[in-house]
Parts: sequence; C-alpha cells; structure tokens
Amino acid sequence: MKPREPVKFDYAQSNWRQSIAVKIASQITWILIPTAFIASLFVFHELDKYILQNFEYKVESLTYRVTSVLFNNPLLPDGDKDKIINKIANELNFEAVKVV
Repeated sequence: MKPREPVKFDYAQSNWRQSIAVKIASQITWILIPTAFIASLFVFHELDKYILQNFEYKVESLTYRVTSVLFNNPLLPDGDKDKIINKIANELNFEAVKVV
C-alpha cells in the first residue's frame, strides 16, 4: 500500500481574487451604511409626523365631542358628565382625560 500524500492547497492563485472581493465588499458597505441611515431618518420622520397628526385629530375630536355634550346639556349632574367624557375618551382610545 502506498502512503497517502497530504493534500496541498494552493492559495496563491486565489489570493488576488479574495483581495479584490474584500475591496469591493468594503466599498459596497461604505455606501450601504450611510444610505440606510439616511433612509431610516426619513422613515422615522414621516412616522413621527403621521403619529402626531393622528393624535392631534383624536384630541380635536375629543374636544369637540366633549364641548358639544357639555354645552348642549348644561343641566347634567357632574357624575353623568364624567361618565360621558370617559365613554368618549374610551371610544377614541385615550387612557386618561382631565377636564379643566
């Protein structure tokens, strides 16, 4: 039987290919990271604007509905007013409302 010869890998030929691949990947990475950061800033800014508009709409709706109930029914007892205000606030998904 012949003894087995160790397998030799010749990395010299593929070394220049690996070097080019690393250089290309690093350039792509330097382009992708700032682009992703800038895109995320725009996305979060639009999301923040949407949430603020939605909240403002809910607050205006709550204010309108509460004032219309209070002005149209001035003789309601305070307990009934609180119940109506809490009911309106729950419909609009508010957790707490303070009327001043």
